[in-house]
Amino acid sequence: MASMLGAINVVFQLFVILMGLSMIVSGARTLHESWRRVKLLEAEMEMRLKYAEAAEIELDGRIQSWQEEQKSLTTTAVNLDERFKQMEHQMSPAEIRRLPTVYLASERKTQGDIEFRARVRNASLGDDWPSGREYVLWARTADHAQRSLMVHFPESRQYVISNVRPAPEPLWASASNDTDIQG
Repeated sequence: MASMLGAINVVFQLFVILMGLSMIVSGARTLHESWRRVKLLEAEMEMRLKYAEAAEIELDGRIQSWQEEQKSLTTTAVNLDERFKQMEHQMSPAEIRRLPTVYLASERKTQGDIEFRARVRNASLGDDWPSGREYVLWARTADHAQRSLMVHFPESRQYVISNVRPAPEPLWASASNDTDIQG
């Protein structure tokens, strides 16, 4: 009987040891899975960091390009303003009043756009509206220019858009080439 109790005790101890080993193996598997997931996340984060760095370099290049374009446009605007002041000093007040005013319908310009001019009239409004105002805008075709103006000046409000045509001489020479003003 004592040997049987001793054998049961040994079997029980072996059972406890096997259970402990099973728990250790299970914990090791869980730890290995966790370590594998951490490595995958680490690799993914490194990839995202590389993409972010590349995007930052690209954005820095775009910003620099836009700053150069802004500087060029500012210089052009200053030069035009100086030329306008010189011309204004050479003209009489009556000549200045007779100068046509050209309004900017849209400053949006993308590559391939052409400078268009159009006349917009509205007989129901005062001032210079019955005879019309001259507008400048950029579009790919005269139809696109017409549609763009119709958004701003709808027929339902008695606006009449006429004479949509490519500008014979662009007002903004630096903007008339295929540079991308809009960005």
